[in-house]
Amino acid sequence: MGGPIVGCQVRSNTARSAARRTSWPAAPGPYRDHGARRTVGARFVGRAAETDQLVGLLSEARAGRGAFALITGEPGIGRTALAQHVSEAADGFDVLWATCWANDQVPYWALVQLARRFAVVTGTPGVDREWFAEGTDRFRLFDTFTQLLSSAERPQLVVVDDLHWADVGSLRYLEFLGHQVRDSRIVVVGTTEDGRLPAELVRLGTRVPLAGLSEGETSELLHALTGRESDAGHVHRRTGGNPSLVTEIALHPGKHVPETVRHVLDRRLAHLSLDAMELLTVGAVLGARFDLREVAAMTHKSVMTVRAALPFDDGVVVQGDAHTVEFPYTLMRDVILARLSPADEVALHRRAAEVVGHDPARLAAHFSRACHVPEAVRYGVEAGRAAMRSGAYEASAGHFHRTVALLTDPGKRARLLVELAGAQRLSGDPAAAMATARQALELARAVGDHETAGWAALADGHQSPLGETDWTPVRGIERVLAELPGDDSELRVRLLARLAVDTGDGAVAGQAVAMARRLDQPEVIMTALVARHDTLRWRPETVHERLAIAAETVELGAGAGVLESVAEGRLRQVEGLLELGQRAAAERVLAECGLLVNQTRNPLWHHLYMTATARLRWLERDFAAAAGITRTMLDGADAVPWVTPMWHEFVASLALAEGDTAGAAEAEARFVASVAAAPPHWTRPMWQALAARLAARMGRLADARLTLDQLLAEGAPAVIDRRGGLACLACLAEVAYLVGADEYAADILTVARPYAHVVVLFVWTPMSHYLSLLATMLGDAAEAELHRRSTVDIARRMGARLWLDDLEPPQPPVAPDTAVLAHEGDYWTLDHAGNTARLRHGKGMAYLARLLARPGVETHALHLAGETHPNGANDLGPHLDARAKAAYQERLGDLRADLAEATEYHDLERARKARDEMDALVRELARTVGLRGRDRPNGSAAERARINVTRRLRSTIDRISETHPDLGYHLDTAIRTGTFCSYQPGPVPSVSWRVNIVPSE
Repeated sequence: MGGPIVGCQVRSNTARSAARRTSWPAAPGPYRDHGARRTVGARFVGRAAETDQLVGLLSEARAGRGAFALITGEPGIGRTALAQHVSEAADGFDVLWATCWANDQVPYWALVQLARRFAVVTGTPGVDREWFAEGTDRFRLFDTFTQLLSSAERPQLVVVDDLHWADVGSLRYLEFLGHQVRDSRIVVVGTTEDGRLPAELVRLGTRVPLAGLSEGETSELLHALTGRESDAGHVHRRTGGNPSLVTEIALHPGKHVPETVRHVLDRRLAHLSLDAMELLTVGAVLGARFDLREVAAMTHKSVMTVRAALPFDDGVVVQGDAHTVEFPYTLMRDVILARLSPADEVALHRRAAEVVGHDPARLAAHFSRACHVPEAVRYGVEAGRAAMRSGAYEASAGHFHRTVALLTDPGKRARLLVELAGAQRLSGDPAAAMATARQALELARAVGDHETAGWAALADGHQSPLGETDWTPVRGIERVLAELPGDDSELRVRLLARLAVDTGDGAVAGQAVAMARRLDQPEVIMTALVARHDTLRWRPETVHERLAIAAETVELGAGAGVLESVAEGRLRQVEGLLELGQRAAAERVLAECGLLVNQTRNPLWHHLYMTATARLRWLERDFAAAAGITRTMLDGADAVPWVTPMWHEFVASLALAEGDTAGAAEAEARFVASVAAAPPHWTRPMWQALAARLAARMGRLADARLTLDQLLAEGAPAVIDRRGGLACLACLAEVAYLVGADEYAADILTVARPYAHVVVLFVWTPMSHYLSLLATMLGDAAEAELHRRSTVDIARRMGARLWLDDLEPPQPPVAPDTAVLAHEGDYWTLDHAGNTARLRHGKGMAYLARLLARPGVETHALHLAGETHPNGANDLGPHLDARAKAAYQERLGDLRADLAEATEYHDLERARKARDEMDALVRELARTVGLRGRDRPNGSAAERARINVTRRLRSTIDRISETHPDLGYHLDTAIRTGTFCSYQPGPVPSVSWRVNIVPSE
């Protein structure tokens, strides 16, 4: 009889420790392949659910209910790492580990390792060596070792790694053991590759399949490996979250496909048939996701034949929809494409161009790789323009950028660079747009193409490539105009409009408007009108003219189907209405802007929309909401760089309002730095005035006084004549008050007094507030009180709690006026302030009465109509329940990832489909979800109710205004209409209602 396999019986702790060191290597199975590990230091990344599942089996085993589990997944997915992680969590268990070897000449190799390990960790004799000899009674061997495991003092965790390489004898033992563990304290965990699972073990227990890490887990792993932030989304798309592949990409950042990755994936492809490899190669040429019908057309096979030959079971490709197949990660596609010779790749792309149909993006990509430059240019331009029309500006910029690289003719390059700059601007990359426009301008001038030079001067929006040092390059624009023919033209109108915006010259804007009207082209007229509006924007006395221009812009934009112009016109209306203190009307228009802004995706309109939204929340003292909007806008401020200082100043103001002096100081420092970094611009004096106001509020009076003296060196009239002059004067008035510069008070007061009724843009405070401060400095208590009361009136009208809290000293509450609304037969009696009127009963009166009876309570329009119409339409519930909305959002996230991946790998058909589906989902969500995330009720009844209730309420209020003007004005500002209607009397109600409602019969 031979001795135990370990060579001796371990008796002492010292001997046991020595045996551990010699019989189980310092680098055990779990650490064979660093790529398969996801443990970084002592940290384990991901797999929380799988870990919980396996640790749960350990808990059951402690109570005598053993289990058999199989961890499955593709190579490198982390099977071994998970098993090791669970082993480390197996408190109180003896852990027996075996790793299978790809050599079936060593029988029972896994069992040999387990027996050795058992002898070491328990200090008991193992199984005799001769039992493994040929002819040994296998049942006796299996039963003896199983009894040893079952009778051990501690529970046993048996881990067998790489079961797909196990010899037959080891598999038979594990099958035997699997049948015995149910009533034991034994847990068996095996690991195996997908598609190579031993059939005899599948039925024995729990399967734990491993997929790739999530994008968040991939980011965590990358950060742990590299110590820096990485583009986790890009790496996740390339690797599918496979930890081994993620690790290799992180360790070899300069290589498109690291050799280690190529070797691993080549090994997975090595056993595939020639037919399968041919089809995979054709599919890889078509894209990361490809259509079986196109593969069939390129290979002259049937779709059924193609589907049958593709290696789905090996995980090399996965099924998408009915005809779509995709690679699980793009590295697999890259490795397959790397096997192609240049000649074969060209030939395959030529064939692909013949089968993909008329998809400009895909045709451009295939013709480019097939070295057919004219066709690639033609379809690349077509694809870029199509993407621009659909609002996919990033994709459009990508198409134009790739196409420009194919052009050698400088004139053609210049013209396409103009389109590229426009796409870059709209995609939120102003720096790239500036550089591209400058390049286009230089090329156009070099070849004497003055028209293209003119378009290049306009290509980047409101940042001109014509001057390095001057933000308003007037001479450059004038030069371009001088080089053009003097006839009326769209280009001349647009250049005049741009010149007017840069200089603030209303006369030039007037020329642009007149020429545009002669051309009678709606889009050109809108451009000129916008310029005219901009030259008037900073003159408060022109607010009604600006509102008229905005209304015409909306009308023209709607008629021409130009959503950008509709959005811009609406936003300018909001601005003007707020300037007049008409908050209720402004909010009604603002509510229409949200979807328009999302559809146009114009960074400037988004900025204006969010500015108005944030400031309104600020006025309500909802500082948390305002701060949230501000953080979001600062994250994307690069898209409109000249507004960055405004958001930092707003952060500082919010912090001061909440008493956070440290936060205010930090935000002020960022504000000052952003102003210093911004290029010269007409807004610079306004930023300086805002900086002085912040300095004064923070107690740095000397700094504030220095700026005050500089900006008022030529007097207040010189300041008001500048663009943004009233905002500057408002800030300087407060600075003068805080630093005690009484000598400036009379000058500022005289200049600013005509604008007492205005809510000043940029500082978003009534000018009357600053006039009150100035009058106080001059000792004129009567005028100071007059302006203070005016400010209070504006604050009440706008529901501005912030101003009211600051302006109104604590006083005993004043009883509001009482108004009585009583239903008497066919009439309603309205009694207020001694004035009585009788109004005929109607639906609008009934709606109004119900809202007045419940101040502050929002009521759905359908419910309002239903209360007055017993047979009215019922709310059928939301279009989308919570689960459906979550699914929509999840799908949108998937589509964004698909679009990014498709754009990166020039899979243009896939990108187009992703954009189309995203647009459809956004439209559906917008249709089914209302303001502030409220569900819209199902069916058209809700929309009909909204329209009808709103119309009748507004008509009723107009009737009341004829007999009770003050009361009508109050109702016009306090009644909120839309899908949800309410009576919002404001923080200080001026009217108390007694309503007598007769129930509907």
